[in-house]
Amino acid sequence: MKALRLSARLLHWVTRRPRFLVASILRFEPGLAVMRLLWVLQNIPGLQEATQAGKVLMGTVDTFLLWRLTGGKVHATDPSNACITGIFDPFTMEWSQLIIDMLGIPTSLLPRVLNTRQRYFRTC
Repeated sequence: MKALRLSARLLHWVTRRPRFLVASILRFEPGLAVMRLLWVLQNIPGLQEATQAGKVLMGTVDTFLLWRLTGGKVHATDPSNACITGIFDPFTMEWSQLIIDMLGIPTSLLPRVLNTRQRYFRTC
């Protein structure tokens, strides 16, 4: 982690890109959803196998509600909710492949990130 922060600080100093400044202060706090996800994946028996079989999904409350309201057809979230997971990159508006690879999180768990104004489903 220290090497990542130092590299990001150096890249920010050279390029002046805000993205690198954010990476230089990156910390994985216990309260982040990604840390709880890692704990669950590592400590609940059978969950790794279920994940590999495509039977496990991850998301925030909005993801769960959307999943239930669509009868399991839509597994999605919006950028504001994706940000609180600790895995989302707000500069690219996508899941951070660097963090996903670094922590070994299966991408099959993650919901699609859709625009907040986008129609997710129809009710009638």
